[in-house]
Amino acid sequence: VGQSIEPDNLFHPETIERFIHERVGHLSTGTQTNYRSQLRAVAKVVIGSTLYPPTTIVPRSEQRLPYTRSEVSGLVSWSAGLSTESLRRNTLVLLAMGLGAGLTAQEMTRLTGDDVFVDEHGVVVRVIGQSQREIPVLRRWEDHLAAFAREAGPRPVFLPTRTRILGHAISNFLERCSSSHVPGFSVLRLRTTWIVNQMEAGTPLPMLSAIAGVGPTQLARYFELLPASDLGAVRQQIRDAGV
Repeated sequence: VGQSIEPDNLFHPETIERFIHERVGHLSTGTQTNYRSQLRAVAKVVIGSTLYPPTTIVPRSEQRLPYTRSEVSGLVSWSAGLSTESLRRNTLVLLAMGLGAGLTAQEMTRLTGDDVFVDEHGVVVRVIGQSQREIPVLRRWEDHLAAFAREAGPRPVFLPTRTRILGHAISNFLERCSSSHVPGFSVLRLRTTWIVNQMEAGTPLPMLSAIAGVGPTQLARYFELLPASDLGAVRQQIRDAGV
C-alpha cells in the first residue's frame, strides 16, 4: 500500500524483509525462507547483485530476538553520542516509535505529528491505512514522542524535511549512521521488544493483537521469547484466576 513500484525500491532488501515479516509472518519458518529466497533471486536479476552478494545469508533468528534492558540503554547512549543534531533526533524518534509504540518500518515512515495525540491518560499514536488502530505509548517514551510530534506538526515525525515517502528511508538513514558503530539497530527488533514487553506486563492478548495490528494467532510466535516462569512464582496467580 503506497509503495513505489520502481524496481530498485520494490525489490530492495528492506521491502522484501517487510513483506516476509509483516505479511507472511504467520506462516512456517520454512515457507518464509522459501518466499525470501525466491524474491531475492528475482531481485538479484532485476536490480543487480550489489545489494544481493552471493554469500548473503539471512539469519532465521533475526526477528526472534528482543532487546535486553542493557541493549536498549546502549542504543539510547549511542543515539545521544551521534555527531549531529539531526542524527541524534531521528535515531531517538525511531527508538520512541519502535520501543514506545511497536510500529512497523512502514508505519514509522508515514507517521506525522498530527497522528500523535495527548490526553489525560497519556499519549496515543493513531495509525492510518490498512492496519488502522490506536496505540497507547509506553510511559518511558511518551514525552519524547509527544515533543517530536509537536515539532513535526503535519509533517513526518521521522525526517520531517522529507518530501516523499520512500520504503527504504530508514535503511538509507541508518547507513549514514554506520560510521558511528551502530550497535545492531533493527526496527524489527524494536517492535519485537515492544510486543514481548506487553506480553510480560500481562496486556490481554485480544487487546494486544488489536493494538499491534496482527492476528491473534500471529502472537503465538512470540511466546517462546518470554522468560521462563516457575510454577511456584505464579501458583497464587493461577489459583486466584477462577470464579
